[in-house]
Amino acid sequence: MRSSPYAKFDGTKCMQEFYLRIRGLRGGEKDGSLRTQRQAILKYFAESGMDPDQWLEEARAGKRDYEREWNEYLRGLSTTKLEDGTLRSDSYLRFVRTALIRFARCLKLPEPDLIPVGSAMLKRDQKPFEKTDIMQLFNAARNVRDRAILLVASNSGARESEIAGLRRGDFNEIYERKEEPYCVWINKEIAKGGRPYFAFFTQEAADVMKTFLATKEFKDGDRVFPTGKAIGNLFHNMCKRAGLKGGRWFHMLRHYARSTLAYAALQPDIIEKLIGHALGSIEQTYMDSVQEQLRGEYARALPLFHLYSRENGSTRAKVSSLEEDVERLRRENEGMKRKIEESDQLAAKVDDLTIRLQEQEDRWRELMKEPDGVLLEKYTNRQGEVITLTPKQRKALLKESGDGRIHPWQILEPVDDDAKAFMGRIKAAKSKAKGKVGR
Repeated sequence: MRSSPYAKFDGTKCMQEFYLRIRGLRGGEKDGSLRTQRQAILKYFAESGMDPDQWLEEARAGKRDYEREWNEYLRGLSTTKLEDGTLRSDSYLRFVRTALIRFARCLKLPEPDLIPVGSAMLKRDQKPFEKTDIMQLFNAARNVRDRAILLVASNSGARESEIAGLRRGDFNEIYERKEEPYCVWINKEIAKGGRPYFAFFTQEAADVMKTFLATKEFKDGDRVFPTGKAIGNLFHNMCKRAGLKGGRWFHMLRHYARSTLAYAALQPDIIEKLIGHALGSIEQTYMDSVQEQLRGEYARALPLFHLYSRENGSTRAKVSSLEEDVERLRRENEGMKRKIEESDQLAAKVDDLTIRLQEQEDRWRELMKEPDGVLLEKYTNRQGEVITLTPKQRKALLKESGDGRIHPWQILEPVDDDAKAFMGRIKAAKSKAKGKVGR
């Protein structure tokens, strides 16, 4: 009977522990599926030539970057052709990826962020981001909100869903603290797997974040960024405008943060805590001390995260200019809003007055005739004849009557001669009415 090529690995304590625990996590899966996952892990150790027990000891001590090793392994499975010249199926590759994640979970290791596999991976450029790429993305961002998302994510390594869940109150430290690095608490409600952690970022990110928060009146409980899907879409468009070739996705910013921390020579266990893999539960009493310890470790990597030199202050100048522009535009916007409101109120008053004037004019024209452009008023004299008077003649008669009324005895006949003769006839008519006959 031919022995299995994986027999020497199958009896290790590591594999025995894995198999016992995976049976407790299997749910409705059959034993055949569990054995197949076990075979996938044994094949990985056989091909890499590593002892499972030694591997587990190094992984738990933080001396082995198994996430990077597994990503390289999956990349090789996805791109290496079989003997018949074909590639492995997507379903098999996804199965191996799931088996690796379960392996870490059963052995109580921080869950790794593994790359997409199969055709999904081949469609994407796996070249990691460099600082020059982040600078290109920063310059290609359309607005200050997109710049804030880019810097916070690339500095802290926070995921899309975690960025989308941040609220205005989470950023209070950028106003209270006077020096970098700054920190936001990724609470268990938004953290992947319910594992909260401290996410740190630079002064550049804090300055851009202040500028963004000044563009709108946020309350402490308001979410400040769009949904995770929207963040992924805007990041994709940002990459296209920046001219970055190949497929890029938002999670690569997390890889950039992790590689930058590793390049700063931080210990693997510290890196795991900074990106939210191994912080674990912390009692409230020790929260501040843990935060300051991690802040000090992160400070060692600050020069690598800065996009621009801190000596020339180019980023500060850009941010200050943006702040001034935002404040100026905000004041102009408020002024325009007030002018528009005043203009609308005035327009409403003008419309109302125009309607009222038109109504008065229509009533006036019903009572008046307008021959030769002169408005005339109708009066009846003592003979019962209707006489028309011009405004000037009417004013003279009112002045002469003395009681504010025009009497029939004042109007003898239609007036066509000059005002002097007209006034003479008025005096004569008035004298006659009083019993005094004059010549």
